[in-house]
Amino acid sequence: MSQTTVHFDSGTEPSMAGKFVAAWGLLGFALLLARGIWRLWPMAAGATFEEFSAWHWAAVGASLIAFGYGEGYRAIHRKVIPRLRRRAVQLAVGEGLGEGSGRGEGSRRGGAHVIYSLLAPLYCMGLLGAERHLLARSWGMVTAIVLMILGMRFVPAPWREIILIGVSAALVWALLATLVETARMLRDM
Repeated sequence: MSQTTVHFDSGTEPSMAGKFVAAWGLLGFALLLARGIWRLWPMAAGATFEEFSAWHWAAVGASLIAFGYGEGYRAIHRKVIPRLRRRAVQLAVGEGLGEGSGRGEGSRRGGAHVIYSLLAPLYCMGLLGAERHLLARSWGMVTAIVLMILGMRFVPAPWREIILIGVSAALVWALLATLVETARMLRDM
């Protein structure tokens, strides 16, 4: 997990509402992961394992390594979750929200904070209120995930199930890491 400790300047420590919004941001992401596990695991477990050859089992191992370690640990655990936490803390203390040209900035910031608080999971994922490069990367990942889901319809059995086993492992890892990081974030606030 990210060992980032949250340090607040005097007067910027989050309120109880800020802590709730930060927790909502990370737990909303966790709910998306849980929904993915709920939907994918029955399909992955539907494989006829008794008919698997040595090649199939080798592919299961490769899928677990590629998705479980590569995506679950290296990508989500080490990169995505620390960014989620930083943006959740940013949202909790109201830093950097609604920055603009300077005209009417105060009213925009308050309105943006309310919207971002309600949509905290999307804000934490970088899908709202982020710099252009993070918005592009985040929406690009959403697009890639949707295209992969659509493309899985064309992968024949048992290869589809083998891939889904690895994806499910990555989602489980990410879910557990998100829950632990949420607890750590709230402890550090």
